Amino acid sequence: MSDDSIPVKRLSKQGMQDLFRRRNLLNLIETKELTGVVVKERHANPAKCGQPFCTYSQLMSYENRAGFEIIRAHRYLKPDKTIGASGMPDPFRIFDDVDGVIYKLEAL
Repeated sequence: MSDDSIPVKRLSKQGMQDLFRRRNLLNLIETKELTGVVVKERHANPAKCGQPFCTYSQLMSYENRAGFEIIRAHRYLKPDKTIGASGMPDPFRIFDDVDGVIYKLEAL
């Protein structure tokens, strides 16, 4: 989504998480309506992130069936293949096709 005509709104971290929940995006990921693509990954530092040894820090793109990115998020993938921290991806960009807006995490 790089169309300059699409409105952009900035949300707090909590606002992004609330939108993620309201739009039931985790369910779309779990049911494979959105496909996760690893954009970048590295081993996470357990001392800094509080996750188990051999956990990956991953930058994820979640795309719809047409190949358009709907969510850009961070997640920790633990060695047992479950998502660490909150148990769900931490979104920092969401294209909401309900209202046609790109939501981005506000700068800290």
